[in-house]
Amino acid sequence: MKMRQFVLVCAAASVLLLSACADNKVDDFPLASRPLATEELPLERFGTMLLADRSFDVINQDLQAAQRTGIAGKVDPMPVDIVAAYAARRFRAVGGPYSVRFVIRKADMAVNAITVPETHWPNRWFKPTNVKLQMKVDLQVMLVASFIGRPDATINVASTQVQELDNGDSAESHRRAYLGLMARAMNEVDAEINRQIPQYMGEIIQR
Repeated sequence: MKMRQFVLVCAAASVLLLSACADNKVDDFPLASRPLATEELPLERFGTMLLADRSFDVINQDLQAAQRTGIAGKVDPMPVDIVAAYAARRFRAVGGPYSVRFVIRKADMAVNAITVPETHWPNRWFKPTNVKLQMKVDLQVMLVASFIGRPDATINVASTQVQELDNGDSAESHRRAYLGLMARAMNEVDAEINRQIPQYMGEIIQR
């Protein structure tokens, strides 16, 4: 009987632990917020691609970013602001028969607790000594070229970057981690766009 009770208690503990881990998004998170300085994330290093098109537009389809919700909506610069600034600097229309759109489908940053706080542990068993945090940047973008007399050409690119943080890190340290993740994500996005453009829409590049 005692063995059965022990098993039931362990099962209950597992259920509580899983429920605690199911939604560990952190909303109160110290993160230094101010306009982006050039040296923090130099977007000019990507260069400028000249496009043989009559127009180039940057379009934000991330409704959550537009509503400025969550940590990503409170920080300056927001992830969507960085991606939009990258696109505006990276591509330039110099005239031609095409039109090109850079569409931001998602530009999010979130922080989650990855060690369950002791209040979620029955009878304080195996009490954690330190709560770790996980910061994640998630980008999804499209480059769309419209041609006369034939279907649009579309490039879809996504990048997810993750870093573990200490709960006691400073707001400035968290900002450096955030911008570091954004830099890694933008590197991946830019490299993939460069790889796919010659294959799917090479004619839009001004030679």
